[in-house]
Amino acid sequence: DAEPAPPAPPPPADPKTGDEAKGAPAFALLPAVVAPCAIGVLGALALLKCTGETASTEGDLKYVYGALVVLSRCVAFVNFYPTIVWKTKVMEKGNIRANPFLYKIFGEGAPAKTATVLFIEDGAAGGYNRSNRSLHHMVENMAGPLAALWPCALVAPKATSACVCLWSVGRVAHQVGYADGYGKHGPGFALSLLAALCLEGICALTAMS
Repeated sequence: DAEPAPPAPPPPADPKTGDEAKGAPAFALLPAVVAPCAIGVLGALALLKCTGETASTEGDLKYVYGALVVLSRCVAFVNFYPTIVWKTKVMEKGNIRANPFLYKIFGEGAPAKTATVLFIEDGAAGGYNRSNRSLHHMVENMAGPLAALWPCALVAPKATSACVCLWSVGRVAHQVGYADGYGKHGPGFALSLLAALCLEGICALTAMS
């Protein structure tokens, strides 16, 4: 007789509806959105000291550099909001957190108790799904660094080059680690985040120069 198939991993808690499913107010994210900017300024100061460069400009261009900081913080907010406010309500820790969406089966023939449709998380299929999720994560977070790249290069080319190299190494480490399992992407995430924050810090220092 054929051996029975291994049991499927438990599904996440069914997404709640109604008042009990409401997340925290948006302003509760303010510290998580603002604090990294300060870290970026400190990182940029340290990096500029190493390269011997000064982040400064004249005239109305300062407003452009300030706008780039606002753009980066906007991108941070729209990424933090679903993760911090909502994800913890419907997902436990582990590979399941790679799911950017939760789906349900409906229509004729659907199970009586609505099932939650998730990414396959085991084996090669799981690695494929998580590595693609890392790609999506990069796209979701790259607007700020990409927009700041050329303006930062105009005032601090050496520091900007270092940030881009660090960011690239971090993104590769993020994808390779994520493919292996949730949690192993952490070091890569930290490296790429630090690099992005330093670019943002260069913009902030230039705006304040």
